[in-house]
Amino acid sequence: MGKKKLKEKETQNYVMSITGIIVFLISFFTYLKTLTPSIPLHDAGELVTCAWLLGIPHPPGYPFYCLLGKLWITILPIGNIAYRMNMLSALCGALTCMMVYFIILKVGSGKLSDSNLQIQNPKSKIQNFIFLIPAMIAGLTLAFATTFWEQAVIAEKYTLNALFATLLIFILLKWAEVISTEHGARSTEQKTPYFLLHAPRSMLHAPCFLYLFAFTLGLSFTHHFQTIFLLPATIFLVIAVVWWKKGKDGKTYSISLSPLSPFFPLTLFFILPFSFYLYLPLRAIFHPAINMGDPKTLERFLEHIQTAQFSGYFETSIADFFYRLYTYTTQFFPNQFTIYLVLPGLIGMFSLFKHSPKLWTFLSLILLTNILHSLFYNIPNIQDHYLPAFIVFTVWIGYGVQSLIQWWGKYSLLPTNPKSKIQNPKFSTSYSKLSTLYFLLFLLLPIIPLITHYQHSDRSQDYFATDLVRNILNPMEDKAIIFLETDDTAFPLWYIHYVEKAMPTAILIDVPFLAVHYDWYARNLQEKYPDLAFDFKFQDMLGIKSKELEEIRQERIINIISKNIDSHPIYNLYNPSLANSYSLIPQGIFSRVLSKDTEELCQILDKNKGFLYRGVMNKEIFKDKRTQDLISRYPQTYYNIGTFYFQTEQYDKAIKEFKQALELDPKYLNARYGIGMCYKYKGLYSNAMAEFKRILAIEPNFDKAYYGINCVEQEQGKTGNR
Repeated sequence: MGKKKLKEKETQNYVMSITGIIVFLISFFTYLKTLTPSIPLHDAGELVTCAWLLGIPHPPGYPFYCLLGKLWITILPIGNIAYRMNMLSALCGALTCMMVYFIILKVGSGKLSDSNLQIQNPKSKIQNFIFLIPAMIAGLTLAFATTFWEQAVIAEKYTLNALFATLLIFILLKWAEVISTEHGARSTEQKTPYFLLHAPRSMLHAPCFLYLFAFTLGLSFTHHFQTIFLLPATIFLVIAVVWWKKGKDGKTYSISLSPLSPFFPLTLFFILPFSFYLYLPLRAIFHPAINMGDPKTLERFLEHIQTAQFSGYFETSIADFFYRLYTYTTQFFPNQFTIYLVLPGLIGMFSLFKHSPKLWTFLSLILLTNILHSLFYNIPNIQDHYLPAFIVFTVWIGYGVQSLIQWWGKYSLLPTNPKSKIQNPKFSTSYSKLSTLYFLLFLLLPIIPLITHYQHSDRSQDYFATDLVRNILNPMEDKAIIFLETDDTAFPLWYIHYVEKAMPTAILIDVPFLAVHYDWYARNLQEKYPDLAFDFKFQDMLGIKSKELEEIRQERIINIISKNIDSHPIYNLYNPSLANSYSLIPQGIFSRVLSKDTEELCQILDKNKGFLYRGVMNKEIFKDKRTQDLISRYPQTYYNIGTFYFQTEQYDKAIKEFKQALELDPKYLNARYGIGMCYKYKGLYSNAMAEFKRILAIEPNFDKAYYGINCVEQEQGKTGNR
């Protein structure tokens, strides 16, 4: 290679690298601009707390994430702990977008295809680098896809998993390129696999890429098993590259298995990262505050990493499967990229099939394996599990844009093309510049999902989970026993309690774990909270039906309450099963559990403090379904307090609380009904009638309103006041 060509090659590599860094920076700073400022909902509270405490989260335990998170938190002195972990997701997300950029350069380079689609024109330095445009578009399209953007601004495990997926794809493509390039150079000289015995030294690079792939795959499994979706595609690509390769003479040759022969080193490189899983039993021995599954025994350790507790989520009917498939293909999937970018994705899919069936099959297997698994997996946040499929589709989008640019330049705008109708040399330069301008306009494509999804993905003002937990804890007294029913309140409360040290003397009891098939949680309560009194028996509950487990759980709750009600303030979400034995007094979002004969009811109720709910009423801030469901707890809280005042005949106070509920939710008809009944008992019949009629104007089938009207008419009939 001449000095001039070598210099051009170095310049091209330099520009390619710089452009990849630009894709990373655009993605990363967009995520920083929209980053969640504190702890979000979902699993973030658990994962951040476990990273900070070096605890053990839910299966499979995420040992690599916890250790990496602890290191990241320690070396990054910016913001609160949750913000730092949110930033780690942003970093992984931006790196993933950059890797998609480099994957497109590999797929579109022509070295892995039967047809070279590189777009270069020696007469224009700008056009020499037009082939970078599709790669940039693909990387930025993934950056601004709805679900990926959502995951990149919160402390979750999915962007790190996506980074592993793109690294694995890139390593495989690089391996295939090395194998194919070396074989193509020698296939016409020797028609026997024996040639690999005398292969050039660069052939030794191929096994190195396989070792790197095996190590990266094993490391990814110590974080999340989602990368298993790549295995069928990997097997296919290895077989396709090793056994089927066309030489320059057009004949098909079989490459020797020598690049795969070091089976023992490959296995060693794959197994070596699994040593991270030793973190789980070793850490469990020291009883961290979050110790899910307590995997210090071999049986519980194996069960934890096998995620056995989630097996029930794969039970689904054929009808549900096809309904999810229809919803996915017609609504969820197109909304990720906007309909404008689905078309180039489909073009890229068909174009890649035409130019490289092997690569098309490799990517399609990743997408189909991922989609089929996710369609059968019946969990609320299933959209997060589709990220590998989204990555594949963004690769198709990039390849589709590259095909469009090549087609456009070949048949329309390049005057140097003999097929072009524009052959006048006088206009050659101007049309060449015009074609370059048109190609650069493709860079505007990622702006479409950026603008479309910005409000949806902007979490920079999302304080909802933090405020929710603070509102739960504020009215509570010291040394409280708090029964936590759901992950939505438990996980962010763990973070506020363990990381930010709110109410350090509180005793947190996670109700769902009081009756699991192994009694690890109940046993740990004794060690974790020596002051907590209870006397129920420990038992393993394998094979016990769900109904019986729920009965055991309720018995244990009552046992803990009865043994500690005189020594600890006890709080729970309103639980009707406790109302017969105890008084449940609204105290903030939770209820205080008191003996029936207590004399403190009104005094305790008056200790409720005002709520902090930043952004709750701001309609410009996007709120997902889980957040919307939790927001309903605020008007429900005011309604519960109003109901208590109503039952104690404090009607003015009750009306005030019911009106507070209506301010948060004007359609909260039960609160309006409560106001009407308060007016009725105060003798303000016209006011009561007006409230009931307002209800019927909103919901004609609201039966309580008819009952209220009937009560008012009867009272008016008795008094003659009409």
